[in-house]
Amino acid sequence: MHSDEFLQAYLKICHRTFEKQIRDGTCLWDTREDSPNPENLIESEDNQQTE
Repeated sequence: MHSDEFLQAYLKICHRTFEKQIRDGTCLWDTREDSPNPENLIESEDNQQTE
């Protein structure tokens, strides 16, 4: 299997697993309020955004 095909197959499995966990309530990351708001993040010195 070509590496890109393998990656796509793997990501599909991950996505199906995540959706199943959301449905049955076992997903550890289902609390979207725990996700950081990108506007509140501080850029590090190594990763400066240019405007």
